[in-house]
Amino acid sequence: LKKHVDNAWSARAPWTTIYQEAYDYAIPMRRPSGGINGRVRQPDRLFDMTAPMSAMYFAGNLQRDLFPAGQPTFELETGPIAAMVMPKEDRQAFDRELARTSSFIHPFFLSGDWDTAIHEACVDLAVGTGCVLPVKGTPNNPILFACLPFDQLAVSVDAYGRVNLVSWRQELEADQIVAAWPDGKFPDQFREKAKAKPSDKHTVYQDWFADRRPGAGWHFTVRIGEHREIVEHERYRTQPIAVPRYYRVPGEAYGRGVILTALPSIKT
Repeated sequence: LKKHVDNAWSARAPWTTIYQEAYDYAIPMRRPSGGINGRVRQPDRLFDMTAPMSAMYFAGNLQRDLFPAGQPTFELETGPIAAMVMPKEDRQAFDRELARTSSFIHPFFLSGDWDTAIHEACVDLAVGTGCVLPVKGTPNNPILFACLPFDQLAVSVDAYGRVNLVSWRQELEADQIVAAWPDGKFPDQFREKAKAKPSDKHTVYQDWFADRRPGAGWHFTVRIGEHREIVEHERYRTQPIAVPRYYRVPGEAYGRGVILTALPSIKT
């Protein structure tokens, strides 16, 4: 797993430079590569507001086209193959059950978390790659939606272009790590170090990857820095994280958004 993740981050390196230029000219003060020496880049290349304004208009229009506010985001119904083998009466009964399921799911997409996360993802999609993660919430707010920033993500695909690994790399303080996974199996002496120096930052890898066995679902793991111990592990039946790409070229893991397409004109 560690080798697979390291390879994904190595393959992402050329894209960091390409995306950084797009962010510099159209979405300034963003940090896809952490800036220079970890500092936010200053918007010293902008002499016109057209590109930044167009990027935000694009994100808003894309969100309204895909997920109009207050409208159902999708409907469930019998698929064409199932419809071929099911008697008409059974198909009608199944459609009624699916309609009830749709009406139960739809209210969760009326939350502000969903609208905010999807708009943020559309901003990143203007450059090429976005990411949306549903997170288990509280009894009062069962599902939370978060947009993971592209500067913290690496993605790999299989031979057919399907996503098989999403790695989320970020720096967290020691006490934040322990609070996030209180039952985690941490490396030796990590809890003691977290108590002694709770503000020290550590690199955390949260990785989602497909099981190599067909139909075996997905895994989620948490690791700290270069340690090989798995702090937390969960399994899923299906891919638990969405990674949309814009204008994806065959064989590439990342997308090329409208900002990259227009970048020559933006720069001149």
